[in-house]
Amino acid sequence: MAASAEEKQLAIFNGSFRIAGKLWRRPGAPPGAAAWRVMAYPGWLDNAGSFDTTAAALVEQGAAKGVTVEVFAVDPPGCGRSEHIPQCVTSNDVEEATVIVAVADVLGWDRYAIMAHSRGAGVAAVSAGAFNHRVTAFMALDSDMSLAGIYPRSAKRTAPQHLRAHWARMDANAQRGPRVFADMEEAVKLSVTNPVFPKSRVTAENIVRRHLGPCPHDPTKLTFTHDVRMYGATQATHITEAAMREYMAEITAPTLLVYATRCHARFAKTKTEAFKKQVRDRHRCIKHFERVEVDGEHHVHSDNAQELVADVLLPFLLRVLPSPQQLRSKL
Repeated sequence: MAASAEEKQLAIFNGSFRIAGKLWRRPGAPPGAAAWRVMAYPGWLDNAGSFDTTAAALVEQGAAKGVTVEVFAVDPPGCGRSEHIPQCVTSNDVEEATVIVAVADVLGWDRYAIMAHSRGAGVAAVSAGAFNHRVTAFMALDSDMSLAGIYPRSAKRTAPQHLRAHWARMDANAQRGPRVFADMEEAVKLSVTNPVFPKSRVTAENIVRRHLGPCPHDPTKLTFTHDVRMYGATQATHITEAAMREYMAEITAPTLLVYATRCHARFAKTKTEAFKKQVRDRHRCIKHFERVEVDGEHHVHSDNAQELVADVLLPFLLRVLPSPQQLRSKL
């Protein structure tokens, strides 16, 4: 039976902020049934649509193995259909990590796995470390699990330089408007042919569909609705490599890192040996860590969802999470 998605609008942080997302589950599965619960957190300027194919495949292939799977794919703050953070607040990856646990609280999920992509996996790693008693498994998809403060271009800055760079970037972003398109097709083509992160047409459509809205200045056209302050975002707070390793050392859940080989081959020349060693050493801080490489581009989890779930993600979850019989025995 095909998986179905329900649009959700959740009031988190004591009802003060609105987060949107999609809850994927098997039709007919009773509420409260014993299930694997998976929180899906997308990458930079992506939204819940980037997990449409992945979530459906997990639910459907899990059912074929006798496991009920529920996936909640999040629209991060300022993306998709979620609320933008207030103008008086700056973006911060560490603070954003609390969004994951806040969403889980509203959903009533005491324990859950996390599946996160790219920049979202860095945010999720912080959440998985700080709230390790809640996380049953962690799947990081094509990510070094970095935060903005430890990217190579920003790690060289002092803390005051970091704040000045952040302020300059936020000011520049506020002066620019989002892209305007004649129709959805134009926006999808732009996403498919992105020179940095090309993706399949299905992936592009799923992401773009949640990002487009009427252009305020010309209702005959469409525009991206995400927060323009996120373009090339820096962080006001300087996050050190040492702090990131402290979060990773607190991750107790079995952790799987999936690297997309085509994407990383394209970026190989931009990463120094020192940076590669830094990333490897960071990952060694995680107690139960494994890494696999798969053929694909940066959005391999969506572009090749059926194969990735069947060959990598579902076998990992079947190995590290409770069996259907164990789940039912706990009810």
